[in-house]
Amino acid sequence: MTAQPASPAQRTPPLGSALGPVALYAVFAGLWILFSDQVVLSLFSDAAHVAFASTVKGGLFVALTSALLYLLLSGWRERMAQAGAAHDTQVRNVKFKGTRTLFVVLILAVVAVTFTFVQIRTPQIEAETNENLQVIAQFKAGQIRNWLDERQIDAEVLSASQGLFEQINQWMQNKSDPELSAVILSRLQHLKESQRFNAVMLFDAAGHKVLGGDHHLADSPALRALVDQARATGKVQRSELVWDADDHAHQDWAVPVLVASSADPGAVVAVVVMHTHAADFLFPLIQSWPSASASAETLLVRREGDSVVYLNPLRYRPHTTLGLRLPIARTTLPAAQAVLSEGAGTVRGPDYRGVDVLTAYSPIDGTSWRILTKVDYAEVMVPLWQSTYWLATVAGAAVLAILVALMLLWRQTQRAQKYALLAQKNEADQLLAALVNSSTDAIFVKDVAGKHLLVNRAAERVLGRTAEQIVGHDAASLFPEHAAQVSTNDQEVMRSNRVCTFEETVVTAAGLRTFLVNKGPMHDAQGHVVGVYGISRDITERQQALVELQRTSAQLAQHNAELERFNRVAVDRELAMVALKRQVNTLSVELGRAAPFAVDFANSQPAQGLT
Repeated sequence: MTAQPASPAQRTPPLGSALGPVALYAVFAGLWILFSDQVVLSLFSDAAHVAFASTVKGGLFVALTSALLYLLLSGWRERMAQAGAAHDTQVRNVKFKGTRTLFVVLILAVVAVTFTFVQIRTPQIEAETNENLQVIAQFKAGQIRNWLDERQIDAEVLSASQGLFEQINQWMQNKSDPELSAVILSRLQHLKESQRFNAVMLFDAAGHKVLGGDHHLADSPALRALVDQARATGKVQRSELVWDADDHAHQDWAVPVLVASSADPGAVVAVVVMHTHAADFLFPLIQSWPSASASAETLLVRREGDSVVYLNPLRYRPHTTLGLRLPIARTTLPAAQAVLSEGAGTVRGPDYRGVDVLTAYSPIDGTSWRILTKVDYAEVMVPLWQSTYWLATVAGAAVLAILVALMLLWRQTQRAQKYALLAQKNEADQLLAALVNSSTDAIFVKDVAGKHLLVNRAAERVLGRTAEQIVGHDAASLFPEHAAQVSTNDQEVMRSNRVCTFEETVVTAAGLRTFLVNKGPMHDAQGHVVGVYGISRDITERQQALVELQRTSAQLAQHNAELERFNRVAVDRELAMVALKRQVNTLSVELGRAAPFAVDFANSQPAQGLT
């Protein structure tokens, strides 16, 4: 028989059991904030951003999750207290339902902190990047301006070389002088090498090249126009960045040769052209970058009509012909915004590839050029994504640690509760066993096959066997002569699924005995009948007393009947004598004599029911 333990009093843990985990968590969260603050300080430089990020990350995280944790543990404490020792199986299967909610809340808190971090850090990174790009743009614009100024100074210095101009004037008047021609060529070659020009050429007053340089340069329309401009103005002229027939970008300075000793001092007798290749100095200067970058690029652009022209080779289109033109109407194009602007600035938008970039631009004084320094937005955000990844990782690890700690705490508390319930159940089982064993009635439990599963001490005394000798055996092995009757009664109880009372006579250690047995069905957790329990009381003496009482009663009835017959006989005789006396008295009166017998006629009537 499965004894149901008595339900113990509901025990509610003290409030400290809930405050303890909250305090431990608060300490852990505080340590986490101290550690994560170092990360915040390494990522933020602005004091307001640091304060705001620390407040959002620390205060909200600790306050919100501590409050939720307190509520969760308080509710869990109440549920555990309400479970009670009477529901041990239910306690073992109690689900820590708040864990899922807590996990979701903590994850949302991590997401909120990460989102806030990204929202704060993104404009800061953009501002820092734009500032760096602007510095680089202005620096490169200064370098290009210096380079142009140096070339201009070289041209101005050359324009003041009256000795060379006198020799050129003399040679122009007598071009057949080989010695003078060699001297002039030597001077031009020295100028080329010392000032790092790619070519130095001499043109006559008609605009024809007469000394130095490659012959194909003289055929350039742009170069002829530059020479004509220098002859017409009598001043040093600088060309735009142009491309020759071989698609080589170059820039030229034209220096008019004015000789004071000539017949017309204001006339230009010749023009010296100093020729530079942009690929030798200007483009490397533009394309260099002060730090390692996977996408950074510097561009030199200018406006030509309704187009923006890219003057230098492009990093991502190395085989594109120089002078890529894009419509200036594309206002989202950083290069278009740069040429439309008068000053320096920064902008974000798709570049010539259609890739989102951050761009800083700056004008180059004295030119129509704009220098652009740009970097892909995705590369700029890489440090932010890395920081976000580590922030989310640390926060996720903290959440996981919190959940693990809670689960361990819950399991430990559940285990302690389980042990307490087991101890209470064991105590209740012991009390029940003591109660069962103290009964003078035999108590037993059988399975569906009729085998004994449990017996008390009274059953042991009745059968004269120990519990070990009884458990596992059925009626056929314990009292074979009466097994059929006992088994039939057991089956009747299980079939009807109700408590029944029987009288069973079996052979015991004291001989043949009769028992009054109350038998009932045993059920499992699903309500199925799994056996029979019974309580047997020995009524042998009572049965014997009843038989004796019945025998005595029969004897008394027989004696009573005999007395009634005797009484009837005596009464009848008395009545007969009275009747006889009455007759004698009657006859005596008739004979005139006195009645010899005194007869009480009132009391001499026959008794009712005795006739």
